[in-house]
Amino acid sequence: MVHVMAQAQDTDYAVNQPLLYVPTLGCILQSVNTFSIICFMIFTNSIVAGNSPCPNGHPPFPKVESEARENLLVYLIILLVFATTTFAQQTNPLDVQIRDINNRPETIRHLTYGAKATVIIMFNHQCTVCPQYIKTINDLNTKFGNQGINFYAVFPDTSTDIETLQIFAVQQKLMIPIIIDRKRELANALKATQTPQAFVLNTAGNVLYNGRIDNMFENLWSKRPKVTTQELADAITATLKNKPVKVKTSPTVGCPIQAVHK
Repeated sequence: MVHVMAQAQDTDYAVNQPLLYVPTLGCILQSVNTFSIICFMIFTNSIVAGNSPCPNGHPPFPKVESEARENLLVYLIILLVFATTTFAQQTNPLDVQIRDINNRPETIRHLTYGAKATVIIMFNHQCTVCPQYIKTINDLNTKFGNQGINFYAVFPDTSTDIETLQIFAVQQKLMIPIIIDRKRELANALKATQTPQAFVLNTAGNVLYNGRIDNMFENLWSKRPKVTTQELADAITATLKNKPVKVKTSPTVGCPIQAVHK
């Protein structure tokens, strides 16, 4: 059976199942960070105004000149805006909103609840390299799927309809669930650049491995006589054993993912 999830779109499908919504640590950290900076601004404003007492009964700090005070407050405001924007841009891949074929809202975090780790493989049905990895992907899913590792094929595709990708998955016998990343928000969160490109994520959404599945391809037009390194399988094995992943990144061979400009 082919499972297909599509990123959030405005359609009229009915929502049939309740969902488990989990607040993200990133949002909490962003709120704490912003609150801390605001408090710091208020405290600094009091200091530069010369009306904030020092600890241990010391007299207040000397009053800062009005022009210097205004400059300092401008710098702090810029810092606040920069920090808030930076945290907002650091999207946890597990929390990118997607939808399934019935328009039920989902996230990778919800789909992989209880999993030890998640493997995401960026895929493109028009890239000639991708279909040649399907047997390897299915074999990895068979080997590790029952050990708490969830696999997903993510199509960072802005236009291809779901039915076309379903047909592709059936014809190519791709046995792992499909996610369609319409706005490439998941690809952007992972900083994915090519298909196929594999990612191993822990339960916090941290990327433990990023790169090729193995070294089958020397380049886009040439395959090696024999696969000699299996970076993705090695990363999964290390993760299951709670050991550091030795090779955290590796070069990918495939088709580039084009950026989507908002």
